[in-house]
Amino acid sequence: MFVAVGGKGGIFVSDFDTHFIYKYDEAGRYVRRFGGPGRSVGKLGHPEGICVDSSGHIMVVDQDNQRVVMYTGRGLYFGDEPGTGKLRGARGVAVSPDNKIWVADRAKSRLQVYSMEGAHLYQFPQATGLGYPSKRPSDTPMFVAVDGKGDIFVSDFDTHFIYKYDEAGRYVMRFGGPGRSVGKLGHPEGICVDSSGQLIVVDKDNQRV
Repeated sequence: MFVAVGGKGGIFVSDFDTHFIYKYDEAGRYVRRFGGPGRSVGKLGHPEGICVDSSGHIMVVDQDNQRVVMYTGRGLYFGDEPGTGKLRGARGVAVSPDNKIWVADRAKSRLQVYSMEGAHLYQFPQATGLGYPSKRPSDTPMFVAVDGKGDIFVSDFDTHFIYKYDEAGRYVMRFGGPGRSVGKLGHPEGICVDSSGQLIVVDKDNQRV
């Protein structure tokens, strides 16, 4: 299961086994569910990463169908990002302030970037030099988060680091790294940025945030 919070307080949970997205209000009361198993328009197969953009649209990684499905805040389907031939192991998704959709594709060790209209813009790492540092490439990008300035943060499961990029996708720094001591990580997974710009990371092996 993965969780995202909308700007108006709605809480959205992707349920891997039921294939539904569940919506709750800010008090935790059930509101509705949408999606459901299938390959047709608006359906999902083992949904994973989920996020809400500034307009209240919900983006969901549709694991089995290898696409990103987009819904309105009420759960009404309105489109998906094409995944055929582009995504293979999509897990995390985030939307940047300039309305680009960032998808972490762990199977191919890359990030894919789409427009809101569904156009594939670019990926990195790529031949132009845009992307991971050459001395220590990211092996398994799992989840992605974007802050208010457009900086991108990627949790990498196998290297145990968090990688930071600027809004153009240029590598800035990495931090964390394997270990159990303060500030270290063991197979980091979910990642988000709060309204104050603080980065929050799920440290899987050490069972902490």
